[in-house]
Amino acid sequence: MRTIDVSLPDEVQAFVETQAEHAGYETPGKYMEAVLRELWRGNAKSDIEQQPREGFASGDPIEVTPEFWNGLKDRLQVRLT
Repeated sequence: MRTIDVSLPDEVQAFVETQAEHAGYETPGKYMEAVLRELWRGNAKSDIEQQPREGFASGDPIEVTPEFWNGLKDRLQVRLT
């Protein structure tokens, strides 16, 4: 794991230390790691939610019929074998 050094104004440092203590983290660094990890996960979730929207807008619509699903299933089975 890599580390990052960040300089914070005194009042922000005090805030981080207080939040870390109230949340039960061993150190302010562990608290910041958790905060950043949650932020990262939230962004990843947003990306995952956005991808279908982009796909829906990417081309002409097609009719989804039982034949479509059977063909898709057949193509996936070929890939898996």
